[in-house]
Amino acid sequence: MGFVPFVYAAIRAAAKHSKRVSLRSMQNESSKNKIFEERFGEKITMKTERDIHIGMEGAHTNTKDISEEKKRSRIAVKKKLKRLRKGIQEKQQSLEEAQNWQGTQHLADLLKAHFYMLQEGMSSITIPDWEKEGALVEIPLEPLVPLDTQLKALYTTAKKQKKAILPLQKIVQHLHDEEGKWEKVLTQIESTDTLEALESLQREHQLVQQKPNASKVSQKQPLAYHVFYSASHHTIYVGKSAEGNDFVTFKMGHGDDLWLHIHGTAGSHVLIKKQKNMQIDPETIADAAHLAIYFSKERSQLQKKHEVILCERREVSRMKKMPPGKVTVRTSKTLCIVLDPQRIEAIKDR
Repeated sequence: MGFVPFVYAAIRAAAKHSKRVSLRSMQNESSKNKIFEERFGEKITMKTERDIHIGMEGAHTNTKDISEEKKRSRIAVKKKLKRLRKGIQEKQQSLEEAQNWQGTQHLADLLKAHFYMLQEGMSSITIPDWEKEGALVEIPLEPLVPLDTQLKALYTTAKKQKKAILPLQKIVQHLHDEEGKWEKVLTQIESTDTLEALESLQREHQLVQQKPNASKVSQKQPLAYHVFYSASHHTIYVGKSAEGNDFVTFKMGHGDDLWLHIHGTAGSHVLIKKQKNMQIDPETIADAAHLAIYFSKERSQLQKKHEVILCERREVSRMKKMPPGKVTVRTSKTLCIVLDPQRIEAIKDR
């Protein structure tokens, strides 16, 4: 046998031996696994180092995801709680003022009893108070406002305060209930230990917006309306255009929602959504009326007393064969409002 055939034969023999060794090793391992499975009832799955690495990496990613989602959820809930607590504070203050209606009426009675002492242009008057055994009390006055007008205004204020007590109590109770609900949600977020449970909680309470699909971001259209909130957390929608007005009034609005529009000039349709089992309070209506003026051609007329139409949505109808946004109103009330820029800024900040 020559040298080359000898080397070739040696290589082939070594290869066959290697295959036999490898096959025996696999058979032995399989046999061991089978014996283990028969004895302990568990199946052995072989994992490579790469498999283990990938599994650990996946677990790390999942932990990171739930941590980030918890943070997003906490931020969303804390924003809601901050807004609720601000509303509670404001409404509680209004309630305390309303509960003092007897004090306001007593001042009016004092002025009425001593009206003969009053003179136009006075900035205050000091008179004895029969409820305090004749002790003197100073009552501030407006020098530029007629005295009889001021007296009527005090009686009107006392009447409004008395009437507002029950609605304000209901609003404060509702806000406290909402505060308790969101505090409970915050506790649930902290105790959740799986991403699936957290996402279910997010969907249930609409805590975070869904992440947009990158392929559809460019196709997303802006909203046809503005969204604002009153101090008592009623939602107020304001159309951005003729089409937006039509959408707000006839797509979003329903029978007993409240509808507003500035009288006699072009402006946005304004809609207050009525919440179930909750009346729309006067301050919310005043906010919406300010928005109706602000989103109109009259927004720069700060000293003017503007007229704003107020009615239920069911009283509004489209005008036939007319462009979008053109409507007729069957029955309505008229509000007289002087635009307050500070109030507009407060509405925007909510």
